Amino acid sequence: MWPRDVGGPEMAPHTPQRSERPGEPVALLDSLFLRQASRRTRRAPGLASARARVRLHAVASVCALVASALSAWFASAQPQVPIQAIAADRSVIEAQIKAGLLYAEQAFAELGRRDEAALASAGRLAWESYTMMRFAAQGVRVLHAGRPSILADPLLLLAARNLNRAREMNIRARADIENSIAYPASRTRYLASATRNLGESLRIVRQAAELF
Repeated sequence: MWPRDVGGPEMAPHTPQRSERPGEPVALLDSLFLRQASRRTRRAPGLASARARVRLHAVASVCALVASALSAWFASAQPQVPIQAIAADRSVIEAQIKAGLLYAEQAFAELGRRDEAALASAGRLAWESYTMMRFAAQGVRVLHAGRPSILADPLLLLAARNLNRAREMNIRARADIENSIAYPASRTRYLASATRNLGESLRIVRQAAELF
């Protein structure tokens, strides 16, 4: 037997509320989300590429600064090759030849004064010229060491031969100068020989300098 009190009409199920726009389609939440995501996707590549360009530019700038700093440090850290040494370097050899030529010219000028102080200075300068010629000649030899004869530079080899001849002239001139100081009675004869030897050395060194 069913109970008699089952409630009034207010207890019956209610009809769902109708849409405010009957008959018109309403956008679903899923479709709205997809459209917004697609807009973000379309904007993303341009923004990402711009940011990437900025980052690349910053990285390139930093790399350039680091490279410049390293280059400056490396250049300052490189030891400078002195000309008072044997070096297989054309620029060093050329500097040695010029120095040797200058010393020989100064020695030649000192010979004209004929006093013992000037003669002693001339002897030292002739020795300095000899030293520079020796370094230069040996530098050319080292520069060509291990090269096949077909790759040898004939001008440099000729310059080396001239430098060795100039060295001999300098040694002879220095010996003449020392003898002129030790033997005043024969000074005129020794100085004439020293002048001749130094003059020949100057001529040969100038020829060698023109080959560089």
